Amino acid sequence: MKWFSIAGYLLLGGMLATSNCFADSDQDVAREAVRAGEILPLNEIMKVVQRDFPGKLLEVELERKGPLWVYDIKLLQNDGVVRKMRYNAKTAVLLGSKIKPAGKARNDLSASEAGEGS
Repeated sequence: MKWFSIAGYLLLGGMLATSNCFADSDQDVAREAVRAGEILPLNEIMKVVQRDFPGKLLEVELERKGPLWVYDIKLLQNDGVVRKMRYNAKTAVLLGSKIKPAGKARNDLSASEAGEGS
């Protein structure tokens, strides 16, 4: 597989830590990419993320897009906004970002329950 999910900070000593939530082959691929200098360890990316977008990590995926590795990160910011970001895994450069108010899903559900929805 070319991607894996990480439910939180899964790093020890600058390397991706093991977890039962993804296959050994995914772990091996990610570790080898870190060792080979193809990607930065997640803790280095998270330093950049937390500096620019303080909040709680919700989800991380590491994907290979052709020759480019990317970290897709979902974060609950301190102001209640859910932000999805994509970072170049080798350079920690932000490639894109989207935001969604955290309460939007609850508000949409409340409207439909009240008969106000479509």
